[in-house]
Amino acid sequence: MKMKSHYINMNLLNKKSFSLIELIVSIFIISLISIYSIYFYKEIFFKNEQLFLDEKTKLELLNFKLFLQKNKNFDKLSFSNQKLYYDDALLLKEVNKYEFISKNDYISINLCLQSRVCQEVVIAK
Repeated sequence: MKMKSHYINMNLLNKKSFSLIELIVSIFIISLISIYSIYFYKEIFFKNEQLFLDEKTKLELLNFKLFLQKNKNFDKLSFSNQKLYYDDALLLKEVNKYEFISKNDYISINLCLQSRVCQEVVIAK
């Protein structure tokens, strides 16, 4: 009888030990999944923010092009201190590159805004 009781106690201890190991492994796996999920969501948030800023900058460039197509007086454009002015009114800021090329039938303006978005604006005269 004593032997049988000892066998039952050992079996019960083995089950408890195995359950504890299962619990530890489960907590470890859940922790890993949680950490990588947080990292993934952080990366998605950062990429979305960058994409939003880039698209906003592209809209500014499109507005710039539409403004110049409507007001074809290109002599009023001036560039200084990384800002583009039209008749002394601020048109674009954070302009890192500005090239103005005038041809017989069109105007070409190369712009880079915020060191990330570059575009060539071509407007017929």
